[in-house]
Amino acid sequence: MSRTIETTTPKTRAGLALSGGVSVCAASAVSSLLTLLAFPPVGWWVLAFVAPMPLLWAASRMPAAGRRARLGVAVAATLGMVPMWAWQQQWVFGVSALGAVLLVIYLSMYAGAFVWLASWVAARFRAPVWMAGPVLWAGLEWFRGVVMFDGYPWLMAGHPLIESAALSRAGAVVGASGVSLLMLLVVGAVYGVVAARGVWRWRAAAGLVGVMAVWVVLAAVPRGAIETVGTMRVAVVQTNVPQGDKQGWTPPQRMVDLERMLELTERACDIEPRPDLVVWPETMFPGAALDPASIAEERAASLIWSTGPEVAWPELRFVVFTGMDGIDAPEPVPGPFEMGGRLVMPTTVPADSVLAWQRELGVPFLIGAEGYDGLRLDVDPDTGVVESAWDASFNSTYLLRDGRMVGERYDKMHLTPFGEVMPYISAWPWLERVSLRLGIGASGMTFNLDAGRTPVRHVVETEAGRVRVATPVCFEGVMPGVCRRLAYAAGERRADVLVQLTNEGWFGGFDAGRRQHLQIVRWRALELGTSVVRAANTGVSAVIDPYGGVLKTGVERGDPAGDTMVDGVLFGEVPLASGDTAYARIGDVAGWLGLVGAGIWVIAAGVLGRSERSQRPGTEETDKHGGGSAT
Repeated sequence: MSRTIETTTPKTRAGLALSGGVSVCAASAVSSLLTLLAFPPVGWWVLAFVAPMPLLWAASRMPAAGRRARLGVAVAATLGMVPMWAWQQQWVFGVSALGAVLLVIYLSMYAGAFVWLASWVAARFRAPVWMAGPVLWAGLEWFRGVVMFDGYPWLMAGHPLIESAALSRAGAVVGASGVSLLMLLVVGAVYGVVAARGVWRWRAAAGLVGVMAVWVVLAAVPRGAIETVGTMRVAVVQTNVPQGDKQGWTPPQRMVDLERMLELTERACDIEPRPDLVVWPETMFPGAALDPASIAEERAASLIWSTGPEVAWPELRFVVFTGMDGIDAPEPVPGPFEMGGRLVMPTTVPADSVLAWQRELGVPFLIGAEGYDGLRLDVDPDTGVVESAWDASFNSTYLLRDGRMVGERYDKMHLTPFGEVMPYISAWPWLERVSLRLGIGASGMTFNLDAGRTPVRHVVETEAGRVRVATPVCFEGVMPGVCRRLAYAAGERRADVLVQLTNEGWFGGFDAGRRQHLQIVRWRALELGTSVVRAANTGVSAVIDPYGGVLKTGVERGDPAGDTMVDGVLFGEVPLASGDTAYARIGDVAGWLGLVGAGIWVIAAGVLGRSERSQRPGTEETDKHGGGSAT
């Protein structure tokens, strides 16, 4: 075995920085393109094995560079990723232009961080980049996906492998993060076999065989006692409410949407056999809350929506009203009432309508709506101005049966970063206000939500018996730890099915985001051995089996391929599984091991570098040892 020793001068290092920066930027761009092709909507998942290789190559070219040159190359790798993340996060520009720019830069910087760290560690250890590179990549990815800014686990390296039942099967043991780590180790070993020479090539080959063997063993681990013990019939009302309409939800538009939702709900229940549960997506209830205390407070305040007589209201067939005190028999409301020359509608009409129709149809409803603790409404008798206050407000799910809320309300525990909460920033109200003025964070959001603390499960009575339903809300579906907490506790299964209520209207016309979200949530089903039902505003609503396979998407109207930006009903027979998986018992051990492993590499490299400098006092750090050139 021999090692290449390279000596560099300031002039040659400058030239290396320039030429290296161009090549690294190009390599990063190629990696980003391969990444996009591996994910939906293209979905060439095999390319997930190829996408990291250009950045491994880029990092392997740099160990001979000095600190400044390596920093320049890291910037080049960051720039190469910017177009991909700008395309991928294009929908964010419609939410917060400045926030989108900052998000694109932040996400792109992980490529630069990888190239810098991988080349630096390789130089310190005088070893090929492919040895530490996979663990560093996995650690950075877990840091981005779960730790920093409350996590943003989008486009994780191994996510496309859910399309392969054989390769994703190990996820029932080590989770999506573990499959990503295995895939990255394979990529690193393959890169070593191709690029290395001499003994390093044999070491890479041995590593490849070892990783593949571990992968096969993990895939062969029995999935606990996971087996189907029955089914549950679910009807998902897929709404199609644009986010712009919802943020500026005028009273007439609320009635239009309520009317359509009730019409679809009646259609969902007018089948045989009837569904065991009807589901509406996240926050699609066009009123306030659905708990008795909040409704009573609304009634006591006699709140109304009011418009001028020139405003057009829809003709209504399904909307009903039970009087200002809520004790009258439901009466159809064909349109708004006239009061003092204005058109008005009591704000309790949505609650009256939903509760009355649930009682009439006799099928339990699972609905996403706002939730309040201690709601207080004070109306100025002279001006009519309403002052509202509460002890806490939530993004919640309610189970309705017998014309009322039953059981406990579930309050979303993990708020969406920069959509519902400002990570770190919200700890200082003044800083949050400044950030909002600057345009950081979702426009139209007030960031006044509280995070729930209790993993509530709703209980639905079916022919198969009592079914425990956990309801991860929107972004919670991409957070593995949150879904595990909802489905399992103290080593025991606590939910028989996950129903994800989500508002995909935020994606606007960016369908790729909707399909990527669906792909990520499929991992939750596989990891937990638990079926997932998705109720998505604007789509993609779906039924996913306990092994991560998609059983059904789309709604009753139209081609399933056109399952977004359309409303309708998705009917599904949802498998109910028993038992648990190894992942359900141990959680994201692999993800944290990747982060710890990356930290160990970095710390060890730092200690080694300090030791070498102490042995060679007065020398400048130039990383002359060519760690990536070992042959």
